Amino acid sequence: MTGVRERLSAAEKNLEITPDAEAGFLDLKIGPASGPNESYELREMVAVATVYLDQGMLDDAEELLREVVDAGYSRPDAVELQNRIQVARSSEPVSEIPSPSAHDPAGRHPRVVFTSPLPGVDRLPTAVQRMVRESDADLRAGRLLSALDASLFVIGSYPDFQPMYVRLAEIELARGRRDAAATLAAMLWTNLENSESSQQWLLYPVRLALTPDDTASLVTYARYLLDNPGTATIDPYVPDAISVSLAHAPQTARELARDYFALQPRSDLALRLYIRSSVACGDSAEFVDVVTANVRPDSAPDLLLLRCAIGASRSSVEWLEWLERAVAGLRRDELGCAEFSAALDLVQRMSPPARGQLTIAVANIARGASLAAREAILRWQKVVAARSSDALDRFIAACAVAVAAESLDTSATLDAYVTAVDIVNEPEIRACAAHCRLFPVPVSLESLLAQVLRLAREQGQEAAAIERLRTLRDTFPESLELRDALATLCLESGRIVDGVRELRYIAERCDATGDLHGMVGAMRRISEALPDNPEVKAKIADGFLQRGVLDEAMRELESLGHLQLRRGRRSDAVAAFTRGADVAAAIGNVKRATEFIDHAVLAEPDRDEVRHAAVAFFLRVGAVDRAVQQLWEVVRIALEASDPDEAVAALHQIIALAPGDTAGYHKLGEVLASLGEYAQAEKVYRRLATLTPDDPVLLAKQAALSALSGV
Repeated sequence: MTGVRERLSAAEKNLEITPDAEAGFLDLKIGPASGPNESYELREMVAVATVYLDQGMLDDAEELLREVVDAGYSRPDAVELQNRIQVARSSEPVSEIPSPSAHDPAGRHPRVVFTSPLPGVDRLPTAVQRMVRESDADLRAGRLLSALDASLFVIGSYPDFQPMYVRLAEIELARGRRDAAATLAAMLWTNLENSESSQQWLLYPVRLALTPDDTASLVTYARYLLDNPGTATIDPYVPDAISVSLAHAPQTARELARDYFALQPRSDLALRLYIRSSVACGDSAEFVDVVTANVRPDSAPDLLLLRCAIGASRSSVEWLEWLERAVAGLRRDELGCAEFSAALDLVQRMSPPARGQLTIAVANIARGASLAAREAILRWQKVVAARSSDALDRFIAACAVAVAAESLDTSATLDAYVTAVDIVNEPEIRACAAHCRLFPVPVSLESLLAQVLRLAREQGQEAAAIERLRTLRDTFPESLELRDALATLCLESGRIVDGVRELRYIAERCDATGDLHGMVGAMRRISEALPDNPEVKAKIADGFLQRGVLDEAMRELESLGHLQLRRGRRSDAVAAFTRGADVAAAIGNVKRATEFIDHAVLAEPDRDEVRHAAVAFFLRVGAVDRAVQQLWEVVRIALEASDPDEAVAALHQIIALAPGDTAGYHKLGEVLASLGEYAQAEKVYRRLATLTPDDPVLLAKQAALSALSGV
C-alpha cells in the first residue's frame, strides 16, 4: 500500500471541492507532516506489531511496540495498540476502537461506533469497493491510520461517495482529533442537508459522540433506526434513547421500547426496557402482561425477579419457582450492579410488601450481599409480625436470617437455624423445604439439623442446643429427625442415658412402621453407645433375631461373645458364639458359622461339651476332617479327666469316620488294654493287622497283649 502522502496526491487530483475548503479539509485529514520520531519505518513497525497481535503473538507485539515508543513514536495508534495488548492479555474481546475524546461521562457512548457497512458501496467501481472493504478491515483490527489511508483513496477515486466522508469524521474522532471531526461533521451536515440523498442519518453517530447530551438528536436517530431497520446498528442508540427518555418522556420511551422489542423479541435488554417504560407510564396492566407473556426461564436474572414479583401476588408455588430461577442466575454473577438495583426497585414496587422484602433478601444472599439481606429481613419484620405471617414466608425469612448471619459471623447463627428447624417441622413446609434451592445450603429438615449440630460443636454450644432441641421435640414428638439430632448431641456430650432413650424411641417407631433400615440403624447406634453392656447387646441380638435381621444378629452375638471373654465369663461367651453359629448355619453361611465355632472352642478349649458341639456342627456341614480333629481333642480331655469310657466312645467315632486312620486303632487298643479289656483290645489289633500286617509296632503290642492275657 502506498503511503499517506502518495494517497493524498492522488486524492488532490480528483477531489472537486471549493478552494476555500480544500486547505482546511486537507489539514483536517492529514495533519502536520510527520516528524523524525514518526517516520515511515516506525509506522511500519507498528503495523508489524499489529500483525503479531492479530496472530496471538502478544510478547512479540509488546516488545516491538516498546521499541517504537522508546524511539519517540507518539501517534494515537501506538496507544491504541498498547490498549489492545492489555485487553488481549486479560482475555477480553476487542470489538470497538476506544475514543478518549468522545467519551460520554453519562456512559452512553464510551466508544466510537463506526458505520459499517457503508450504504451504497455496491454501486461503486470494483477497485473502489475493494478499498472500502480494506478500510472496514483496518477498523476492525484497530489500524486507524491504515483505515484513513484507504478512506482517502476512496474519496480521491470517487469523490461523490458521501458516506466515506462520514467515515473520515469517525476516524478523526477515534484518533482524538475532536475539533477536526466536529469541523468536518458540520460541513458534511450542511452538504447532506442540501442534497437529495437523504443521508443525514449517517452523521448522527458522530454528532452524538461529539454532543452526547443532545437528547433530542438521540431520540430522533433512534426513531429513524427503528423505522428503517437494517440501515445501521441500533445499539447503543435505541437503548440509550429509551433510557434517557424514561425520566422526562415516558410515553416516548414506551413507544420506542415497544418497537425495539418488536424488532428484537429475544433480546433481554429490549424486554427490560419495555417493562421499565411500562412501569414509568404507570401502566401496571401492560407491565404484567409483558412480563407474563415474554419472560422466559432462560432470561436474565433481573427479568426473572420481575416474573417472581408477579408470582408473589398469585401463589407461593409460582413465586418460589421464578425466584429459584433468578437466584440460580444471580449465583452465576450474570447481572451488573446497576441492573440488579433497578430490578430490586421494581420488585419492591410490584410485589406484596412482605414478599417483596423476602425476595430482596434472598436475591442479596445469592449475590453475597449478606448485610443488605439482613436489612431486608428487618424491613420484612416491620411489615408483618413473624408468628402471624404465612408459614412459608416465615420459613424463608428464618433461613435467610441464618444464612446471612453465618456470612456475617454473628453469634445469632445457631438460634436462627434452630428457628428454621422449628418452622420446617410444620407439615405444609416440609415438602417445600426438601426441594428448596433458594440458598447456598440445602434447607431440608435434615440439612438444617446438620447445620445446628455443626454450629453447636464449633461454638461449644452443645448444652444450649440440647435444650433447644428438647423443646422442639416436645412440640413435635413424632419427628424422628429431631430425636436423632438430639440423640447425637446427647451421646457426644456424654449424656448416654438420654441419647439411648431417644434412639430406643426411634427404633420402636421404625419397627412399628416397617422401617427396617431405620430400626437397624437406631439399634446399632445403641449398641455402639453401650459397648460394655452385655445385657443390652443380648437384648439387641434378640430383637434382631425376632425380626429376622440375621446379619445384624450375628454381628451383635459376636460382639457379645468377645465382651464376655474380656469379662472372664467364658461360658457365656461360648453360649453367644454357639448361638451365632446356629444362626449362620441356618442361613447356609458355613464360613461364618465355622468362625463362630472356632471362637467357642478357643473360649473353652478343655470343655468336652464345646468339643462335642463342634463335632456335631462339622458333621452337619460335611467337614469330616474337622470333626475328627475335634474328636481327638475329646479323647485328650477324657484321658486327662480319667474318663476312659468317654475316650473309648470318641475313638470308636474316629474309627468310624476315618477307617483308614491307623492312629485311632492304636489308641483304642491302648485304652482298652489299660482297662483290662484284653479280648476287646486283641480284636481291635486283629482288625488293624488287616490294614498294616507288617507294622512292627503292632506286632510288639500284640505280643505284649498275649503276655498280659496269659497272666
